Amino acid sequence: MKRVSLIAVSLLLTLACDGDKPPTTPTTPVVATATSLGLSLSPAIQRVPPGETAQLIATARYTDGSTKDVTSQTTWTSSQTNVARVASGVVTGVALGRTFIQARFERWFASMNILIEPEGTFILSGRVTEPVAVGVTGATVEVTSGPPNQVLTSSGGFYELFGVGTAIVRVRKTGYFDESRSVTLSANQTLNVEITPRFAPANVAGTYRVTFTASPCGILPADLRTRTYTARIDQNVASLSVKLSDAQFLNQLDEFPGGVSGDTVTFDLGGTYGYYYGAPVQERLPNGQILGIFGTINAVATAQSISGTLVGGFTLQSATCSSANNQAVFIRQ
Repeated sequence: MKRVSLIAVSLLLTLACDGDKPPTTPTTPVVATATSLGLSLSPAIQRVPPGETAQLIATARYTDGSTKDVTSQTTWTSSQTNVARVASGVVTGVALGRTFIQARFERWFASMNILIEPEGTFILSGRVTEPVAVGVTGATVEVTSGPPNQVLTSSGGFYELFGVGTAIVRVRKTGYFDESRSVTLSANQTLNVEITPRFAPANVAGTYRVTFTASPCGILPADLRTRTYTARIDQNVASLSVKLSDAQFLNQLDEFPGGVSGDTVTFDLGGTYGYYYGAPVQERLPNGQILGIFGTINAVATAQSISGTLVGGFTLQSATCSSANNQAVFIRQ
């Protein structure tokens, strides 16, 4: 009897102790939040006619394998807003040309090159030269049959004309005879055109002292804004070559080409560079730094000099000082 009573008391104590414990809350499973893995654009648009639109869709991929349309959450930009605009993925053709559309979502980027030209038209590209294969800078290449369509040749005489089908193409520049060509394009095509100067090229061969003067710029100390060298100009009809001396040039980067039409002289020192190592003229300074000179010289020749503007600039290590009003003066020795 006592044994039964003890068991009953023990059971009551156990129940009383369990009653003091709080109720157990069920555990909620932790679900990992999916994060983005990348971004893509669709559809693959190659061409949009001027005045028309095309819709791009930005799609994000996530770590759980899912995808999501994030077009409205994406930042959109066009590299050439004069050629095409973009907003919320809608690309609007503005003018003939090529643009680079970029989309950004969170830390991801996606991009697409798009041509703005009518269906059934193509790109006509090439080079405009004068005799002896000297490139003609600033020549107009234009379609004379149909809607206005023209471009100017770049440094070296290169051009790219968009939206060409069947057309008459004319090349013109003051001081040269015009040249016209008939073309019918069924694909992108190259057309090189030679134009003849109206005046015989001046004789500019010889030895000169040349002074390059940079426009005021914060990166250049005053003593580096002017650089003077000896320049030897060799001439083959309209083609010129210049070799500099009287300085320590890096890796023999002391030469550049040019051309002459009548008394107009052009020297080609390359395009626009952000670092000295892209410049065609590189001088090692006494302190070990590298000074580069780049751009296009447009000048006029007289019996004793060649003087004009250097559209380009100077580079000092990784800094660039660019201007359209730098000066270049060659004085015959």
